[in-house]
Amino acid sequence: MVAKSLLYEHMPFTPDPRSAGATKKIFPFGETYEEIAKAGNENVEGIEFGVKNNPLFHKWFEYMRSTGYSEEILQKGDAAPLGVVQSAVIDAATPALIGRQISTMIRVDDIKLRLYRRKPAVGKKTASGSRSAGLGARYDTQDITVDTVLEEFGEWTREFVEDVPFPVALDDAAEVGRAVAEQESLLLFNALRAAADNSLHTSTYLTTTDSWLNVSAIAAIIRADNGIPNYLAVGGTDMATFWRSATFINNFHFGNQFDVNTGVFGQTYIGLKMIVSNQVTSSTGGSGTANTALIGNDAFIKEALRRDLLTEAYTSSQNIFGYRASIRMGAAAVKRWLRTSTPALLNNWYDFGRITALNV
Repeated sequence: MVAKSLLYEHMPFTPDPRSAGATKKIFPFGETYEEIAKAGNENVEGIEFGVKNNPLFHKWFEYMRSTGYSEEILQKGDAAPLGVVQSAVIDAATPALIGRQISTMIRVDDIKLRLYRRKPAVGKKTASGSRSAGLGARYDTQDITVDTVLEEFGEWTREFVEDVPFPVALDDAAEVGRAVAEQESLLLFNALRAAADNSLHTSTYLTTTDSWLNVSAIAAIIRADNGIPNYLAVGGTDMATFWRSATFINNFHFGNQFDVNTGVFGQTYIGLKMIVSNQVTSSTGGSGTANTALIGNDAFIKEALRRDLLTEAYTSSQNIFGYRASIRMGAAAVKRWLRTSTPALLNNWYDFGRITALNV
């Protein structure tokens, strides 16, 4: 029997009502290579043609035909293993694509995405029966260049193809997917880090023994500036700091197990979901170990996707055969327009911040 995940069959997911909306769908433009290619105006036939003269995929197809794969998959001939490899790449990439939980994905067809940032309008309070002019909304622009290609390869000689069985080779496909996904998340967390470092919101409690005070304090500071933070991103090892905090545990509830596996641990009662990733770096300083945590709003970290995670076969020489998985993207923080004049409701609009110390 073949693992169900390789046949694109998945167990139904029922969201936990306590964490409804906590986890985003990270592949909104499809998961199979056919769906991703069509969403990106790619040529599906061209992708499938790449496997026709590839002995790697031909041998894998012969293996699939002899081990009970469904006819629906096998009818694609030598292109059938490409779908199985794509599935393995997607499955392995999913946990590492935690960066998509802190950002907004936008699919584009050009090398540049132009975003229009609204400058707040100014209304006038007038007495009854009178009238005064108001300043309407204006805009500036911010461009994201979609020129970053993230890719990893699985390639072998003919002798390797002859000797290595298909299920073993799929382990390599999983590593390819994980490597590409980690690079993407790194770019997105770098954009978050730049947004947080350029904000005036920094919370440091070097003497406290309760890490939850850091979070509640900086959330209050940001909301006082009319910001709307909705997640807290911490490093994987730094999560232990919170597990030692009784006040954090009392202000936190888990989401469904799917959320935990994706890197979204759940929701706090102050309106922040917990994002856990080793892409959030730590530093040492102060009394004991000082860790860095980042707070933000996923509406303002933008990811422009020209090509989502797509697997393609190739032959690079007379004796090298393989495939590549790649993403073409751009990323940037697009913060709300900074306004520092009165009245107070128009001040700042910061949505990001950083915690420079988490202590237990």
